Amino acid sequence: MERDWIEIGSLLSGVRFQVSVSRDGTRKVGYRVRPSMTHTTNSDYLCKLVGRDRIPSKGIYRKRSDLEKCLSFIEKICNTYECWELLYDRRGYDNIRWVLDNPPPSDWSDFIEWSKQFDLAVF
Repeated sequence: MERDWIEIGSLLSGVRFQVSVSRDGTRKVGYRVRPSMTHTTNSDYLCKLVGRDRIPSKGIYRKRSDLEKCLSFIEKICNTYECWELLYDRRGYDNIRWVLDNPPPSDWSDFIEWSKQFDLAVF
């Protein structure tokens, strides 16, 4: 059990979240929104958590299903044991949670409104 707490502490202190928005001519609205997550130390534990056999390229998790599994795990741990203060990148977590809960629309006018809401939520 002690080993589990060490791994959980390592996960909460080492995980980093990022949301990038970049121009992409292949997208209907011309922009791509890419949430991602990396871990600075314990990638084996993260692989086990998301059910992967190996670490993704460069240790970056981008698949929505992987992100949802990890965020759900973090939420369960932090809510159950009231340890949100151990999550080092809380702001990044809040940003990525907002983007996953509010996916960008494919209609241009809706995307403009979404981007305003995104700016309010993350800045």
